[in-house]
Amino acid sequence: MTDALVSQRAVQSFPATVPAEARPVYQPVGTPMSPPPAAPGYSSLPPAASMPAALATPPKKRISPWVWIIGGLGVLILGASIICGALFLIRGRGLFSNPTEAPTATASVRVPPTSLPELQTPTPRAPAPTAVPLQPELTAAPAAGGFQLTVENFSGYDICYVQISSSDSDSWGEDWLGGEELIYSDSSRVFDVPEGTYDVKLSDCDEVVLATAWKVSQDYTLTVGGVGLVSLWVKNDSSKEICYVFVSPTTADSWGDDWLGESESIESQGGQRIFFLNPGRYDLLTQDCDGNDLVSEFDVDFQSDLDWTITD
Repeated sequence: MTDALVSQRAVQSFPATVPAEARPVYQPVGTPMSPPPAAPGYSSLPPAASMPAALATPPKKRISPWVWIIGGLGVLILGASIICGALFLIRGRGLFSNPTEAPTATASVRVPPTSLPELQTPTPRAPAPTAVPLQPELTAAPAAGGFQLTVENFSGYDICYVQISSSDSDSWGEDWLGGEELIYSDSSRVFDVPEGTYDVKLSDCDEVVLATAWKVSQDYTLTVGGVGLVSLWVKNDSSKEICYVFVSPTTADSWGDDWLGESESIESQGGQRIFFLNPGRYDLLTQDCDGNDLVSEFDVDFQSDLDWTITD
């Protein structure tokens, strides 16, 4: 099989003789080498000595245009910095402030006055009034030998009647307020009383007794109610006159003093009296003029105003 493949290849024919141009040239050792013959169709370059200077010198590298742009910007920035720094040093202000001209100080000459104006004396300022609660109203000084009676109303009721009568009299006499004047809650009134001994009774506009005083002969203050007190309104609808009213704390061992005193009483069939006391728990007792018990209450809690009606 191999022989068959070999026999099928075409045998390349070689020329009988090699052209002289293709033959190698051999020179003896030590003999300088001559330049090879020029290839057909090309001319050999002339020697460098015989070439022009522009062609004999190799070309220089071309500088990029960005180098010139960046360099120019740097020069501009440097120049601007130098100019701004010089302006800052010269003017002594910020770079962006607008310089203004410094004001020129003008010296003024003080001329002494020929005459001094008259000085007005300042009017003293009256001190601001100070609010004083329940300051009694001042009236003319009492007559020689008389005294002053001051009524202070701390209750929640208006006082419409002030009766001042001699302790020897059997009646209360005229109303000292005259039927037109009132002593309102949180106010006061001063009365000038002639020399003598008097009994005093204060009533509201419904003629309910609020306070009494007995045998007053010198300066005296009669107070109705008080801050934080509650009222006990006693109404006598019974057929007996009430001569004794006892109001005692629940924890006390005795009834204590009579709240009507030795001269006052609550009339039967409609008599009324208002008392004022501190909040708390109390026992209550009423008696007729013979000391007989009428009505009693125990452990009554007084935290606000209360009404107590007495019946048969």
